Amino acid sequence: MPRQDDFPKVSTSTFTERKGVLKVAEVVNDAGCLWRETLTHDVGIDGQIEYVDPEGRATGRLVAVQIKSGASYFSSRSDGSVRFSPSRSTGTTGRRSRCR
Repeated sequence: MPRQDDFPKVSTSTFTERKGVLKVAEVVNDAGCLWRETLTHDVGIDGQIEYVDPEGRATGRLVAVQIKSGASYFSSRSDGSVRFSPSRSTGTTGRRSRCR
């Protein structure tokens, strides 16, 4: 029988990350769009959002999403809103790039 020390530890950041992903899924669902979580080989893209038109048709228009969870990623919070300012340190500069 394995000893308790043989089991891996789970850090609190694991739960913070899941909470962020679950919140995005909830918000996307409430907006009437589709959320597709990346389940394997997540190297930056946590999921995709697909736009659903007003008639309820999935459009194939996708947005790739990287979710940042935890207080250290946010510059301020007030009145139910959170401000996130993209920066080089988080790897999100807000720049667009072209597909080749």
